[in-house]
Amino acid sequence: MFNLGVLSEGGPLVLVYMLPLVVYSILSVAVILERTYTLRRLRRIEEEEYPRLREGVRNGTRDEVLQDLEANPAPVAPVLRAGAERSEFGAEQVKEGIAQALALQTAGFSRYLGILATVGSTAPFIGLFGTVLGILRAFNKIAQQGFGGPSVVAGGIAEALIATAFGLGVAIPAVIAYNIFVGKVNDLTLLVGSHASDLTPYIMQRETIDAGA
Repeated sequence: MFNLGVLSEGGPLVLVYMLPLVVYSILSVAVILERTYTLRRLRRIEEEEYPRLREGVRNGTRDEVLQDLEANPAPVAPVLRAGAERSEFGAEQVKEGIAQALALQTAGFSRYLGILATVGSTAPFIGLFGTVLGILRAFNKIAQQGFGGPSVVAGGIAEALIATAFGLGVAIPAVIAYNIFVGKVNDLTLLVGSHASDLTPYIMQRETIDAGA
């Protein structure tokens, strides 16, 4: 097991790579916790609220539907509302409004995932930078003392290995979490899109029904 005390031998240069990695690890944990809670909550709300929304869209007037969609917290609600607001302009406008709103919802589901992607792609390079600094420090000691040996280079090599391990230790969980959340975002988007598709015909018919009433 590495002795983390060797990092103190590296001086202020250690902060050049260790501080960003510490910040990365904190950000990764925060994003993982936030997205886990948020995506799970949104999916639960979607599943619980959809039957009531479906009943309202099928049987309510246009004004009632708009009012219900405005107050409903389900992710599909703003998608359907975007279509309902354009129902008087024809089917194509309804579909366009729903598609745009669904894209916005997907962007919201993916919020903060860019942080995980950034951490996963750059943390190994920051660790590699620390590795290079550690090796350079080891060779610098050899140059200063005129001879090499385990006692001379041990600190620099240990620092280099710790930097590599720390960079990978931060990056790997971030990449795994990113891929998991991308799958969850796709699943939630598919669910919301499916619900919107099921109710789109009723949204398009509502204007005709209300006009003939």
